[in-house]
Amino acid sequence: MSVHVREFSREDAQFLGHLARDPRVVRFVGDGSVWSDAYIAERTAQALAPDAWGELGSARWVTIRCDDVESESDDHRIGLALAMFKDLGGDIGPCTEVGYWLDPEFWGCGLAKPMVAAVVAWVEAGMAGKESTKLVARIAPENAASAATVLKLGFERAGVSDGMDVFTRLV
Repeated sequence: MSVHVREFSREDAQFLGHLARDPRVVRFVGDGSVWSDAYIAERTAQALAPDAWGELGSARWVTIRCDDVESESDDHRIGLALAMFKDLGGDIGPCTEVGYWLDPEFWGCGLAKPMVAAVVAWVEAGMAGKESTKLVARIAPENAASAATVLKLGFERAGVSDGMDVFTRLV
């Protein structure tokens, strides 16, 4: 299965809106509400103006594609992901947090693990030659499928932060 990442571009804005308006996708993000048009526009602008890689407080977005699937629009986009460079403090400290959404059209198709693996590989490539850092996924306790996915990819549960289970992996 050929899953790969591509830098977020203007052509991905509609896809971001599609996912952000789907209550199934956002139920574990923030307060679980679908995103407003204004917030989608704000986040799209952020995604289109990528920050420097690894700079504390910055974020980088990508679109995830799979050439082996056909979707309603036939564009092979299956999800979105971002890397956020932050300091969670405590035992975690400076880290690269990954967030990801898989389009519900592809739920149950065996794409979550290869999608997250592609995101991890993208982060690792971006961190090449830099100081090792923790890769973090903060996952709602009710999102057992996402937790199982990161555990299969070598993450370990490291505790709780702001009500979210924290999983880490050294990069």
